[in-house]
Amino acid sequence: MTVWLCTGGIMARVRKALKRCVPWAVVAVGLWTCGGEADSPDLDYTGSEGAICQKASTPDGTACDDGDPCTANDLCKLGTCVGKVQDGLPCDDGEPCTFYDSCLAGKCQGEKVGVLFGGKSPDEANAVVAMADGGVAFAGYTQTGTDGWGDLWIVRTDPLGNPLWTRIYGGHFFEAANAMIQQPDGGLVLAGYTNAQEWNVGSDLWIVGLDAKGEQKWKRTYGGPESDHAAAMVRLADGGLAVAGFTESWGAGKGDAWLVRTTFDGKKMWDHPYGGAEYDSARALAAVPGGDIVLAGQTFSSGAGASDGWYAKVDAQGQLLWQKTAGGKNDDLFRAVAVLPDGGLALAGVTRSTGAGEEDAWLVRTDADGEVLWQHDFGSKQNDGALALAVLPTGGFALAGYRDSQLNEGAESWLLRTDDAGAVVADQSYGATETGIYIANAVAVLPKGGFALAGRMQLHGQSQSDALLVLTDSTGKSTCD
Repeated sequence: MTVWLCTGGIMARVRKALKRCVPWAVVAVGLWTCGGEADSPDLDYTGSEGAICQKASTPDGTACDDGDPCTANDLCKLGTCVGKVQDGLPCDDGEPCTFYDSCLAGKCQGEKVGVLFGGKSPDEANAVVAMADGGVAFAGYTQTGTDGWGDLWIVRTDPLGNPLWTRIYGGHFFEAANAMIQQPDGGLVLAGYTNAQEWNVGSDLWIVGLDAKGEQKWKRTYGGPESDHAAAMVRLADGGLAVAGFTESWGAGKGDAWLVRTTFDGKKMWDHPYGGAEYDSARALAAVPGGDIVLAGQTFSSGAGASDGWYAKVDAQGQLLWQKTAGGKNDDLFRAVAVLPDGGLALAGVTRSTGAGEEDAWLVRTDADGEVLWQHDFGSKQNDGALALAVLPTGGFALAGYRDSQLNEGAESWLLRTDDAGAVVADQSYGATETGIYIANAVAVLPKGGFALAGRMQLHGQSQSDALLVLTDSTGKSTCD
């Protein structure tokens, strides 16, 4: 049956025996009239004169729904449902690349930056890896629909960012993934932390192994009585894992950088803390051909400033070979490190000691012994930072993070590309400080040369955040544009 919004209900039928239109019920009298030439699928009889049963208009002013999400107070007028255009109404424009859609000038439209994942509670992506099919997997945490304060969260997508599957793992308190790698068999390993034992008694480093469909194969927990967590992970030449982060349970100071060496399935082989009398932490990790391992992060125990960027090389058994600091009189830290073909390092992070603004993105190049060859800062008079680094197959570097941050009042997610000497080749941002906070926590190079940025987006005035995934072509142009 066809339904008319502003016409009477289906209250009559043609009685073939009478060859005329009659009311189906007494209450329907007046809703049906005979005449006209229109085609009506509700009727099964047409008189010899061409007369049919038609519906009469409902009274003007009757409430209705015209099907347009951008109108309000819809009312019937002369048989037609008419509404008044109203800006700001929530809607869905049907575009997967737009989010927080609302009506503007009678048209449904949304922010067009990337693809959002999440719900009505805070959600965030901290790591991303490129898959062979052109899609990605990203991991972080979700507080949407969980049993606890938040759970470890992983989402697998196709090349367009459409979700293929989602998995959530955790207990009654808080779990999160900060790092992720792909195994040769297509499986994934995630590293982060868990508070699943007791609340307010510290966290433990947590490693979870998944198969190619995201189903859990194994999990391991390591730590002591205080807070311990993982921030970075790398697969080594023998198939085992190195996991780096922070420990308050062991070491020389208030908190130390921590390295845990495991088998391929996360069984611990050894662990070592590194640091001084104050707080020190490892934020990044890289494998050196031959078995050595490089860590990078931040130290409050040594250096020129309040805190400095810290990096160190250890052997295959975790014994310290050397450690160095970089930075100035203010706070500086490294968030990413990569080993280059000549054995030198590329380190990226945030500096408050140099640059145009209070914070600037920072890229440092060293030789194989860790001696600084050059360093560059990038940014504006606002706050800018590099939170992730990728070495490009064609040479040069890609940094991802945030730019034009206005003291947490707004930020754009940022992709900056340089040549081998650190000179800027391309500079792109996604989002707008006027609308919210957009941050890229991780970056991966896609098989066809594009980029995947994963992080967080929070609109002004919203308490919740969503995981943000931006997929680009090789020029850095978002595939959502």
